[in-house]
Amino acid sequence: MKAYLELTIEAVLFDLGNTLVYSCPEETFHEILRAHGIVEPIDRVKQAMIKGNQEFDIEKHMHLPAHEFYTEWNLVELKHLGIIDQAKAEKLAQEIDSEWFEYAQLRLYPDVKPTLQRLKQMGLILGIITGGYEEDVKKILPKVGLQDVFDVCVGVNTI
Repeated sequence: MKAYLELTIEAVLFDLGNTLVYSCPEETFHEILRAHGIVEPIDRVKQAMIKGNQEFDIEKHMHLPAHEFYTEWNLVELKHLGIIDQAKAEKLAQEIDSEWFEYAQLRLYPDVKPTLQRLKQMGLILGIITGGYEEDVKKILPKVGLQDVFDVCVGVNTI
C-alpha cells in the first residue's frame, strides 16, 4: 500500500517582475532621456542598455542602497550612449533613477488580479520574494493596484 503525504498549503510566494508585472525598461529609459533633452532613436537606447547590462557587475554593486545601485547602472548605460561628460552623466543617472517610476508603464499580466483574489479567498498568505529592492516593490504595487494584497515582501535588501 502506498503512503501518501498530505500537504497543507498555507502561503504562495510570487516573484514580481515578469511574473506579476511587466514593463519595457528601454521605453522608460528612452522617455526619461527625451524629457531631459536627449533625443536618441529607441534602437540606440536598447543597444546601449544591452551593452550596459552585459558590462554592469551586479554582484559587485549589490551591497549599495537602491539609489546608488541604479545610479551606477545608469552611468554604464549612459556611457554606451556616448554621454561621457562625467558631471552631466552623474546628474542624469541620478535623475533617471529618481524619475523611473514616473515614466515606467507598469502593467499586470491579465490573470494576476483574479488569481490573487481567488488565493486570498482561500485564506492563503500571499508574498513577494524578489531579487529587486524592497523599496521598488513598495513603489510598484500601488501603481498596479496591488498595494493591499500581499502579507509579506522580501527584497534583496530586506533585513
